[in-house]
Amino acid sequence: MAYYVLNRDEVESLITAMGYRLPAHYFTHNLQYYLDRTTHGSTLSRIVYAALNQQDGNYDQSWQLFREALFSDYYDIQGGTTAEGIHLGVMGATLHVATSIYGGVNVLGDQVVVNPHLPRQWHRLNFSIKVRGVQLRFMISRHTVRLTADHATRLMVAGQQIQLVANQQQEIRY
Repeated sequence: MAYYVLNRDEVESLITAMGYRLPAHYFTHNLQYYLDRTTHGSTLSRIVYAALNQQDGNYDQSWQLFREALFSDYYDIQGGTTAEGIHLGVMGATLHVATSIYGGVNVLGDQVVVNPHLPRQWHRLNFSIKVRGVQLRFMISRHTVRLTADHATRLMVAGQQIQLVANQQQEIRY
């Protein structure tokens, strides 16, 4: 779960600071260990595993879990709970996976970092977010990120440092 809420480098740094050494392929082994034992009693577990599988390069499994969470209320996968109301937490979490995991927009560090990896079923993703008082508009496709900000700001996009000018769209190829 730590890898869902924090950057991977942060988690690994904390583990190392506590005196532990991480073995090779620890992330994959740990992820599979818990996935094999999770009952998914909460629709939110699918979101966490969708994000973690994406991090681990298991794109098909990530997509499958994301879709299950996305359609959980529509298909009432919990067996009758939808009649009591929608699961707002999982609906919001699917937006997080779409923008932060598949769109690759990470706002946790000192600056916004963008490393997209769209599911093969998607051709593009458009969304806006407000980060530290700056409204950012993203148009992400397979090989380009188009950005617009309402204030001048710096971002890292696919390893490139980008300086945005207020209200001027910039296209970055990756």
